Amino acid sequence: MTPNELNEARQKLGLSIQQMADAMDVHRDTWGKWARGDRKPDRAAVQLVRLMVWLHDNRAATLAKWLDHVG
Repeated sequence: MTPNELNEARQKLGLSIQQMADAMDVHRDTWGKWARGDRKPDRAAVQLVRLMVWLHDNRAATLAKWLDHVG
């Protein structure tokens, strides 16, 4: 997943950088490194981003409920 795709996903989800990092259970700096292309997210992180986007598109209420519990 490219930095551009990561940033587009975060924006589509309507999350701040801190909210996205919290949802991913990573430090804000880690998310920033992924989003800038300084580091590549591991496979599990990419899958989680894809799942979050899928939930946004197909099960928005479920995603919203889940995000309420991680923040």
